[in-house]
Amino acid sequence: MDLRLYHRMNDKIYIQKKKLDDNKLHLKYKSGNVVGFGNVPITDTLKKFLKNYIKNDKVSITIYNKLDDNDKKLLHKMFERLKLQEKLPELDEDDEVDIDDLIEKFQMNRGAIQAGLDNTEIRKEFKEQILKLLDLGIITDIPKAMEIIDNLNV
Repeated sequence: MDLRLYHRMNDKIYIQKKKLDDNKLHLKYKSGNVVGFGNVPITDTLKKFLKNYIKNDKVSITIYNKLDDNDKKLLHKMFERLKLQEKLPELDEDDEVDIDDLIEKFQMNRGAIQAGLDNTEIRKEFKEQILKLLDLGIITDIPKAMEIIDNLNV
């Protein structure tokens, strides 16, 4: 392994520079890949966070706060593997989304609205659920979702 092609993350694990530049997270030991961290696609924000961390050897809370929930979970998983988890802020309970629960509540609110049993609070909650499901990639028809949100009048 040519160490010039890698950033050292701790005493055993390295991150491949070229892959990081291409928005992929690829961690290696000198003897092989780190299981679960081979060519994982990452966002520009997570790449920016990691490059900043590598350069300064400290966590940028400003960039960390811009990460979405999935990025934060991946970052925490990575830092646990690196035995550096104490450097990251704790994940808020709110950051962890129970997708099945979110979908169930979404369906209940959709049914209530379709049955005419809606009120402002239900419409607001339904709007938040649509936005969260869009953010998670579960709802993919963005124009239709935005049309529904517009029609909620909240």
